[in-house]
Amino acid sequence: MNRIAIVLLVSIAAFVAKAQDNDTSLIRTLKVAEVHKKLYVHAFESKKDSCLYTHRKFNKEGKLTYEKTDMTCMGWPSYEEMFFSYNGDLVNKININRDGMPFNSINYNYAKKSIHADVIKTVYHQTNDSTLERNIYFMDRKDRLDSTVTIATLQDGSVQEKKTIARYNKNGNLVQLFVVNESDLPTEMVNYDVDENGLVNSMAFTTYGEKPDFTQVFYTYDQNGRVSSSINTINQKTEYYYLANGLIGNILNYNPKGVLEAEYIFSYTHFK
Repeated sequence: MNRIAIVLLVSIAAFVAKAQDNDTSLIRTLKVAEVHKKLYVHAFESKKDSCLYTHRKFNKEGKLTYEKTDMTCMGWPSYEEMFFSYNGDLVNKININRDGMPFNSINYNYAKKSIHADVIKTVYHQTNDSTLERNIYFMDRKDRLDSTVTIATLQDGSVQEKKTIARYNKNGNLVQLFVVNESDLPTEMVNYDVDENGLVNSMAFTTYGEKPDFTQVFYTYDQNGRVSSSINTINQKTEYYYLANGLIGNILNYNPKGVLEAEYIFSYTHFK
């Protein structure tokens, strides 16, 4: 998990989740117990049926407790299961199985009264080794997460240090995240173009180094402020459709030529 610093900060940007899946508060309010996310690959001419790509289970507080991802839906003979446990509102352990066998366990420790994990230990069961990440958090004058220093001891014993820095606009919206290495050279950056209502017009992802890359995603919204579509810099388009209760019903993915390639179909079960 070399990118843990940027992942931790991205988690505070709720609008990112809106473009990917259902909002946690909506899951809790509607008492969702399970989500079945099926994949129908239109590009596979021989495939005439959908495949259960993701199966998620939630507890009555709306917290994710189980997630299975079946990569056979993508043509890859493998599946992964994640089991989540919590201490109050904070996740304290994730056990991950691959193809029915234990793969790794991620343990989170928090400083007193903190919602950010200061120590994250990942144990790899198949190789009997581990990684250890220590995070130091710095808050700004408005008690927002300003920067994070991550010191990671990797499986081979080497140590890497990274710093993630957040920047906000005058309205308090997150507009930039960037990661620098031990030499203070940038390695990754995310920029958000946020309008006056707090909606993200676009997100730009930049990586530096030996294999530099740049991708930008542009968003449109419906009258309820939900993401209705997105399109990236290589003209890949995604459309989002919602059920009457606000949960996602379908997601359609189009290739750069405008041809529908894949469709995600959601179904739900609820607690009584």
